[in-house]
Amino acid sequence: MLVPGDGFMPEQVKVSDDLWIVATTNPSTYRGSGTLNEAFANRFRHIMWDYDESVEKVLIRNEGVLALGEALRNARAVNHVRTPIGTAALIRCAQDVERDGVDMALFCLVSMFTSDERPVVNEIIESRSYRGLISKAASDGGSIFDLPDEDQPF
Repeated sequence: MLVPGDGFMPEQVKVSDDLWIVATTNPSTYRGSGTLNEAFANRFRHIMWDYDESVEKVLIRNEGVLALGEALRNARAVNHVRTPIGTAALIRCAQDVERDGVDMALFCLVSMFTSDERPVVNEIIESRSYRGLISKAASDGGSIFDLPDEDQPF
């Protein structure tokens, strides 16, 4: 492994055979990302790791937020929106629901989309009553902070 040396030449150090370096990237179809240079990409082993709904259901207890996430992903799959919706965004939405209420949480979620996508996202939220579903799930006591035991995480 090369590390900065005296400023002119990098210094090579021996690392443990157990060292793993892990990196992530989004597909080139995601806004703000592009295709990796072929020479750079060839230095990595590529492992596809897609969304795991069972993990999201453990991390996000608000079923309304989960359902909205699925609807937004479906809208992206048919090119109605370009902005991807990830697990982290749904977790933030569920946290915002608990802390700031449904209206503010949805305002923040919609704000992550481009200005031309926001009317589409708002239409999805209103026409399918996700605001009510999220509110009902929040009042039923589903909390994102009720994480499972470490012995059985999923």
